[in-house]
Amino acid sequence: NDSALSTDPNHPNIFTYNRTITLPQGSELPDILHWSTVVLPTNVSVEITVLAKGILSDRQFSGRYESRMCYVGTSFVVEMDGTFEIHLA
Repeated sequence: NDSALSTDPNHPNIFTYNRTITLPQGSELPDILHWSTVVLPTNVSVEITVLAKGILSDRQFSGRYESRMCYVGTSFVVEMDGTFEIHLA
């Protein structure tokens, strides 16, 4: 059912996000390997994929997520995963 938030842990809602973005030349980004800032010498395309699964319980929507960012034309990939909680008023 796409119109309601699931309360069943065996059947969580699944959300996906897929997009390619372009980071423009001259953008400043954190360099997490050296704890500094880098300035992009050229435009960089990044393919982003996110998958989140969650359920509603006691006015809180929570679950787990996985994300992957592939920097096109390089071997650089950033993967993150963890938990999330959204408290509903």
